[in-house]
Amino acid sequence: MNLELFKNKYKNQKKLIDQKSVGLTTPIREINELFEQFGGFSFENGILRIHNFKTSKKWTEIICETFPKYTNRIIVFGFDWVGRQYAKDINKDFTYLFDIATGEDFMLDQHISEFFNVDLIEYADETLDISGFKKWNSKNIELKFNEVVAYKIPLWLGGKDDSSNYEISDAEVNWEINRQLMNK
Repeated sequence: MNLELFKNKYKNQKKLIDQKSVGLTTPIREINELFEQFGGFSFENGILRIHNFKTSKKWTEIICETFPKYTNRIIVFGFDWVGRQYAKDINKDFTYLFDIATGEDFMLDQHISEFFNVDLIEYADETLDISGFKKWNSKNIELKFNEVVAYKIPLWLGGKDDSSNYEISDAEVNWEINRQLMNK
């Protein structure tokens, strides 16, 4: 999978966790290539992070618990600064976005290379809310691999969609709390 456009735009990259890929693969060649090249990397202070094989497996399980219709259908490959998880369909050329802040899932009718080389290039602000990240991150904070910027009060519980309602949270804790609240 050619990711030259992506690499040229997102030059500020840092490996935060090991790839731990020895003997590990997925059924999707492009995901294997992505993890081999960028597994465990953070881009632009955490605006986007790419899972490694181990964290992908864990997050695929978390997403499928939250959205059971995707069980045995997806592999989660990355996430953004607000904790939206991105996944690839195992059998189709679809990419998915899962947003715990709204409790919604979205199908992006495209190949994974288009996600990286089109959405994250031509529609970067719409895809990753770069302007929101810059506004929140005026102190140039670098998010740790497991950290996201979450709503203190979820939107669906009346929380405001602005930086005064943001806090840094553990990604897994944020998903679990929101998942439990959504299921009540």
